[in-house]
Amino acid sequence: TASPTSVAPTQATTASPTTASPTKAPTTSPTAVPTSPPTASPTTSPTAVPTSSPTDSPSLSPTTFSPTTSISSIVVSNTTFSSLDIASFADSAFDNAFNQQYKASMASAALVSTSDVTITSITAGSVVVSSTTSFTRNRSPGAFASVLSSNPSSVFSDSIFGSIVTASAFTTTVAPIFAPTTVSPNTVSPTSSPTTVSPT
Repeated sequence: TASPTSVAPTQATTASPTTASPTKAPTTSPTAVPTSPPTASPTTSPTAVPTSSPTDSPSLSPTTFSPTTSISSIVVSNTTFSSLDIASFADSAFDNAFNQQYKASMASAALVSTSDVTITSITAGSVVVSSTTSFTRNRSPGAFASVLSSNPSSVFSDSIFGSIVTASAFTTTVAPIFAPTTVSPNTVSPTSSPTTVSPT
């Protein structure tokens, strides 16, 4: 028999596999999204506070002086109540009543207020009361001092004083005390309104 014929293979040998380029490796760091700078809020400076101490204007006229008191004379008196006993003044009720009546009697005779009569002392012998009576410039102390010295019983007629009263009195002049008059404060306007600063 004839020798078998060789048959060529129906398929060619597969070529070496092709190598494809690998895909790009992923980025290791994420892509940063660009951030736009934030819009700065406008800043406004605070309104300036006006100065608290206004500038004082100098007074236009010098300070004038006037007396602080209108008292011009004082009658100094010593009155003796011979029928009284100094021991009676240990009783506070009698002491208060006597003081009040003494001031009222002196004020009535002098035509002044009881606040113008001041008892400076009450001493034994029988009872001797020393006091001062103040007079303003529109009052004349001379007549009162004369009556008190010549006829004290007409001044001290209340029964609390007893029946025998003698007195001596003299007038002294008081030099007025001077003090500056009250000066009205200067009216000062506040400083101009503060400026408003525009925002940046």
